[in-house]
Amino acid sequence: MNRFIFLFIYILFIACSNVSAQESEVKKKHYFYLRPFVGAGITNINATTTNPAYNDDIKEFYNPIFSTTGGVNAGIQIKQLRIETGLQFLTTGRHFDFGINAFSPGTPGILIDSFRVTETHQHIIIPISAGHTFNINNKFSITPMAGVGIGRHMGVSSKRESYITGAVHKSSSTINTSVHNAFNIWGNVFVNFEYYINNRIAISITPTFNRMITNSLKEEPGAIFEYKERHYSVTGNAGVLIRL
Repeated sequence: MNRFIFLFIYILFIACSNVSAQESEVKKKHYFYLRPFVGAGITNINATTTNPAYNDDIKEFYNPIFSTTGGVNAGIQIKQLRIETGLQFLTTGRHFDFGINAFSPGTPGILIDSFRVTETHQHIIIPISAGHTFNINNKFSITPMAGVGIGRHMGVSSKRESYITGAVHKSSSTINTSVHNAFNIWGNVFVNFEYYINNRIAISITPTFNRMITNSLKEEPGAIFEYKERHYSVTGNAGVLIRL
């Protein structure tokens, strides 16, 4: 019986020591970390057409589509200050309808076909962000962050489906650099919700907003109209934070 009591006290002591060590590690003020993540959400494109002669903006409206993202961030925590950078893959895009009409002299236009078009763009982004960590308790923390990044517009794929015939046409290509800018500046805002499962690893849930700051389209010298497109996405990301 005495041996059982001694063994129970010994196991309890070891468990308490381990918990204390984990709590001490969670409260550690300075550390480096990696944060791999994946996510999904919605995306769309803000588009405007401007007539400089009249200083008049015409907004074009599209329907959102599904967005995916993933990547790895690396950062440093200094007390409550957090700074991180990394590499992120992001898809953006839009959905719209258009029709093809046939015209002949003296007759109204006749609708030949109408299409549903889904356009998906691929980007690689290198962000740098900073934020402030609020430690709720020894295991849970919240870190709002914001930053900017440089993005490479990698390519675009499209799916065109006929409403009349049902025919589907798919295509994909690298971007046309005579139309689109190869590089863009992005802004991001996100909040990390982190729950530590041990002294080095935390589960991370991160709602994120990404928006293109610069114009996706190149300016056309001498053009009557100015066309602007800025991509954005709202995603829910999940990953792990690994202390190094």
